[in-house]
Amino acid sequence: MIKTRSVILVLFIFVLGCSRQVNGPDTAGVQAAMKGFIEERMASQGGIYAIKGVSAEFDYLHDGVDERDGLFVSCADFKAGDDVYDIDYYVKAEGGVYTVVREVLHKRNKEEVGTVLWRLGG
Repeated sequence: MIKTRSVILVLFIFVLGCSRQVNGPDTAGVQAAMKGFIEERMASQGGIYAIKGVSAEFDYLHDGVDERDGLFVSCADFKAGDDVYDIDYYVKAEGGVYTVVREVLHKRNKEEVGTVLWRLGG
């Protein structure tokens, strides 16, 4: 029991050390980059957002922005029928320009998926 608690505590500390909540101008830049990315993708796909062969509709951007390993991360939700897709967008900031560099299907109906859908440069 003590060993299990120690492992959980170490994992909790590791996760806290790898991610931090972001506020201020970076939040606005990250959200604007995500919104632009989503709008471009939807415009190129006839107004829908294709997720692993499923046609989904944009629902909303999450408010929070985290920073992990030098990239900003935030989420957006999409709906297809009764299914909800939570997609993480990894955003790079360089010289005041924010660019989405990775798109990850984080959750489907609140269940972890963790599949990279798209990455800048392949």
